[in-house]
Amino acid sequence: MTPLIDLMLLLFTAFDLKNGADANFAHGLAAIYIGVSIAYGKEMIQWADRQFQYYFLKIDNRPKKLYGLERGKKEMLGFLRHLMAFIIGGAFLGGMIYLSEKEHPMRKP
Repeated sequence: MTPLIDLMLLLFTAFDLKNGADANFAHGLAAIYIGVSIAYGKEMIQWADRQFQYYFLKIDNRPKKLYGLERGKKEMLGFLRHLMAFIIGGAFLGGMIYLSEKEHPMRKP
């Protein structure tokens, strides 16, 4: 359901801007949320499932601690995911600003 929620959020935000709403914090937050959801979505859901299993079902399936090269690879993957979230969120935010300005070029800030 996460991709459907992301799509709905994107459509509602674009619809709101197209109908003349001023771009505000909520629109920027929507762009950032979509970027983070795309970059981290699967991992966040897996993390939440593991936490539920550990705290409520008493199943200990926590990942083992990593050291050395394995830890470095995991950290680099995390950095790349963060960078991907930043780029996607920034692209959506830029698109929203462009859409807002294109639809209402005479509006003064």
